[in-house]
Amino acid sequence: MDNVFVLSHASDIDGVASAALIKIRFDVPLKNIYFSTYSEDGLKYAKEHMRANEVKCPVLFITDMGINERLTAFFKEILEKFRAENGMVIWLDHHIWSDKDIREIAGKCDIAIVGENPKYCATEITRKFLGLEDMFTKKLAGIVHYSDFNITPKDREKYDLIGTYAIAITYYNTFDSWSGKVGRLRKITATLASGRLANAAIKRDRKIFERQNNARIKAMLKSLHYLGSYAALGFAEDVQSTQACAAIMKAGGRDVGIYVNTKRGKGSIRSVKRDISVLARRLGGNGHPHAAGFQIDTRKFDLENEEGREKLLKLIEMKLKK
Repeated sequence: MDNVFVLSHASDIDGVASAALIKIRFDVPLKNIYFSTYSEDGLKYAKEHMRANEVKCPVLFITDMGINERLTAFFKEILEKFRAENGMVIWLDHHIWSDKDIREIAGKCDIAIVGENPKYCATEITRKFLGLEDMFTKKLAGIVHYSDFNITPKDREKYDLIGTYAIAITYYNTFDSWSGKVGRLRKITATLASGRLANAAIKRDRKIFERQNNARIKAMLKSLHYLGSYAALGFAEDVQSTQACAAIMKAGGRDVGIYVNTKRGKGSIRSVKRDISVLARRLGGNGHPHAAGFQIDTRKFDLENEEGREKLLKLIEMKLKK
């Protein structure tokens, strides 16, 4: 259906799989599917390229995307763009939402299933909302559940698939242009929508990036920064965030692992024992109690040099104390 659009999370398989389910249900053209992180440039790219005015009664699905005060204005503009064309907005998410966000953003949607959900990832919520009951979409949603809740499956095939998605999607997010990122993520969306869990191209892209990813994590661990008695932080350029945080926690002997991408200003926080979602929101991000992220303005924090990193460390220490 040419009048259906999708805006989903670019950073992991949950966002991509959610988009794939909507494509399956409504046969959405790939050109109508967009992805963004919690970054202003990603949302700007999506807003500028979604041609809501070229179809009658456009329908926008936003999936696996939370909200925070820094991005409220951008999402309001996107919602207004579709509203102006007598469109409909459906938001399906499982991140933490404040009461204010629910009033100002979810309240402007036609349908909003949002807020912290400890049982279901966005792909599972999307599958249930769309009424998809076939074996493939159930299997896909189950695999994404393992990935998004950081649970290790016993099944080797599922374990390998989760690793493939994680590394390949991280690789695509290293591309400098949003057109390049969105283009590659659309290819995964198309593969999943065709009823295949992976193809040779995705597996190849994992191999391309995996060696570099592992080498960068190893180098990162040589100079960790300790924040109080329970958190450690590592700086590195473009590595898989969950793997990086797990390595930081293990090497640093801390409950909380924080990884900061020095090139893109993307921060990731993981913990098994502590709720780190409040910290993420204080830093302008969003997430879940044990897996969250935030975006850093690299114009204010030059993460390529020590002075900029020290400035960021002081900010995070201050937020931790609160």
